[in-house]
Amino acid sequence: EDKLKNWSPYAKEYNPLEAGSIDGTDTVPHDRAITRAINSHYEPNKRLKSNPSRTLFIARFDSKINKQDLID
Repeated sequence: EDKLKNWSPYAKEYNPLEAGSIDGTDTVPHDRAITRAINSHYEPNKRLKSNPSRTLFIARFDSKINKQDLID
């Protein structure tokens, strides 16, 4: 019940174990990729002038999509 109350289609915090589980209930990593993700730490490039917390990852667009298509 509590999980549904706070449910969001977007991740507020990335949990590799939940992301790698079909139903989000795994308690033990089942492969090396999940173990590597759990042990990794992201360090943004210090020379960036942009705010890394405002980065948006977009995937699976057609190869013909350009910047103007996204603006429209």
